[in-house]
Amino acid sequence: MSSVIDLASAADLRRQQALDRLSLDAMPEDPVLDGLVRVAARALNCPVAMVNVVGTDSAWSVASTETPRAWMPRETAFCSTVVDRRRALVVDDLREHQRFARHPLVTGYPHIRFYAGLPIGDQDEVLGTLCVIDTEPRQLEPAARQTLEDLARAASHWLAARRERQERLELEALQRDRLQSLVALRTAELEQARSAAEAASEAKSAFLATMSHEIRTPMNGVVGLIELMDRSGLPPHQQELLHSARESAHTLLGLIDDILDFSKIESGRLDLEDKPFELRRLIESTADAWLGTAAQQQVALHVFVQPEVPRALMGDAVRLRQVVANLLGNAIKFSGSKTSVGGQVALRAFEHEGRLAIEVRDNGVGMTPDALARLFRPFEQADARTTRRFGGTGLGLAISQRLVKGMGGHIAVESRPGAGARFTVHLPLRSARAAQPLAADAEAEAAAPLAGVRCTWHGRRPDGLGDWGHYLEHAGATVVLSDPAEPAEPGTLGHWLVEREGLRGRVALRPGPQRGARPDSGGWLWLDADALHRRALLQAVQRAIEPELRMPADTGESEPSCDLPGGCLPVLVAEDNPVNRLVIGRQLQRLGVPAVMVHDGDQALARWRAEGGRFSVLLTDLHMPGLDGDALCAAIRAEETAGRRLPIVALTANAVRGEAERAIACGMDDYLTKPVPLERLAAALRRWLPPGGPETVEEGGPSIAGRPDFDPEALTRAIGPDPDAQNEMRQIYLSTLSRAEGELREALRAGDWHRAGLTAHRIKSSSHAVGAYRLGHLFDAFESAARAGQTDRLTALVHRIAEAAAPVRQAFAAA
Repeated sequence: MSSVIDLASAADLRRQQALDRLSLDAMPEDPVLDGLVRVAARALNCPVAMVNVVGTDSAWSVASTETPRAWMPRETAFCSTVVDRRRALVVDDLREHQRFARHPLVTGYPHIRFYAGLPIGDQDEVLGTLCVIDTEPRQLEPAARQTLEDLARAASHWLAARRERQERLELEALQRDRLQSLVALRTAELEQARSAAEAASEAKSAFLATMSHEIRTPMNGVVGLIELMDRSGLPPHQQELLHSARESAHTLLGLIDDILDFSKIESGRLDLEDKPFELRRLIESTADAWLGTAAQQQVALHVFVQPEVPRALMGDAVRLRQVVANLLGNAIKFSGSKTSVGGQVALRAFEHEGRLAIEVRDNGVGMTPDALARLFRPFEQADARTTRRFGGTGLGLAISQRLVKGMGGHIAVESRPGAGARFTVHLPLRSARAAQPLAADAEAEAAAPLAGVRCTWHGRRPDGLGDWGHYLEHAGATVVLSDPAEPAEPGTLGHWLVEREGLRGRVALRPGPQRGARPDSGGWLWLDADALHRRALLQAVQRAIEPELRMPADTGESEPSCDLPGGCLPVLVAEDNPVNRLVIGRQLQRLGVPAVMVHDGDQALARWRAEGGRFSVLLTDLHMPGLDGDALCAAIRAEETAGRRLPIVALTANAVRGEAERAIACGMDDYLTKPVPLERLAAALRRWLPPGGPETVEEGGPSIAGRPDFDPEALTRAIGPDPDAQNEMRQIYLSTLSRAEGELREALRAGDWHRAGLTAHRIKSSSHAVGAYRLGHLFDAFESAARAGQTDRLTALVHRIAEAAAPVRQAFAAA
């Protein structure tokens, strides 16, 4: 008997691993599968058809004629019987069937009478079923069965194709990593050879050293965007991040071969593509890829694409992106040296005298006339001191000039010492409207018209104000600029007062890289101005006067199951590292939490003293110049009034034992160790944000207000009031819980953290479903600890899980 159980468990494990590789639980609706179930329902004249998959602990539909797609415990699902038997299951009348007559889905809602399900898989494993169901008994005719079998084969083919696609993506990632390692190794060898060669040989060898420079241009985007994508779980937003990351990776792979042979460029034999591309997407995504570097250099980045320029153009998008990225990277690098004035870089694309002009302007160190004369010579830089101060090999502009010349254009340069520089790429303007259309999703970027809207600017006169006004006017709005004045909101550039037919709203712009507008409790929308996209501005203005659109949206990002209180006050973040500020800012944005970012403890203390009641939580780094995190916490605690304690959460890169206890002893309420996973940040915010949404249970601690350890009404809400169905669900859950506890102990004894984490992952959702919230959160904590390999914490959590399971078993026994 035990060998049979072992074989079944092994099959379950193989199937779960296959499902994990396919990422079906994170997959958005698929038009192919949706069409397939619609055909099945019509062909067999059944009201419901589904494609279901079966995991170790649960079964769920990935396509269904019903919405939303369903989930249920494995023991309850008919499809688990098909998967276990690995053959079709057809029952004309379930109520007359000896095995299924008392099944809760037959005796209770939805009162299924007819079921026909066929196994489907990816050629290696049976993963689920294609099934049709009806609430009336019926007979499955041979022709109908043949149709169902044909459709099941199509579903299996789809699963196999998805598996091959996932494997191909994994292989490509491994190849990219290997290529990057090889390139880094080769670059180091070439640098060593260059230092030992004669002057003429040094110049030629320097070309190969630029591999590092040219490769890191797109890789800067790949690393930053994939880091966010990796924490996002993919659906539904990560399409935009994934699109940008793929574009950067594609740029890298497309450039390497040609970059290794400079003679190909010198001889004019470089082949340029002539395909449709979207200029706005190219310009904005290139700017996005440089946001992290601009933040590190403390450079404000502005981007503008004239709306009148045709959306689709003809040309070589990869090479044009290479040119723009090179010019933009140089501008940021040389503007980052400013000390008395903040660095400013503007990337603008517009029509000029019937041609396309792409302008990159900075306020950096500038150049002398003699330096301008040598600017486009290969292996040279404007000044020998430039190499020592800023690095580089002096090849990027030479390549850019020759690429632009090959596209039928030229690069113009204007600069004076100390006055920055302006590079303008002039290219033929060729619309692609009569050519092959772009991807269908490009039109999704179009913004709603703003006819009848009046937008009045109040505040300073930032350099990008004219371009933002142009965006609004092109969308139909009337734009008015009030006299320059200090902004009404501290830390902002100013705000747009938006009015239409008696409706009013405000959109405040502030320095920062986050995407999409965030509302605050005062009715304002907050929008970050760095590399601001046209669509983001237009949608923010529209949302300002349409209250039904004021929920956080249009960021391109969403975080499922955050359970964070809506409309919360901003979080104050004190972090001196610009990259860390960018990362935590993006994380808070994805969680829908407004934030105010400051650079150190002194600024944080000043903002809290000025407007302390405006912040819900303080997230602070511990080690900052000037006032560090400990001193900041002590100052706030000394000045707080009774009844107005600000929750303070430490952000620390020091994971040594005792660091957390020391932070708590200093008066802080919680701590997070860097790098902070998104789920841990969300859990901390759920713990400390003021009530207003679902709360969580602190690991091993008491219940948080608003959410009990156990909710006896959860099953009623989930499956209805039928006592028999509820009792069966309780028994199924208790059996699953006992098995999971045993698997956790066994995995810990074997040191198999991956298996332990999978077990916790499977049981946590079931725990929430039956109302065992404390257990669900403990299993969630166990999964995170298993992923991190925290042995001591895992052992403690096993005991806490056992303690939390006891009252659940008692409650179910008494029900």
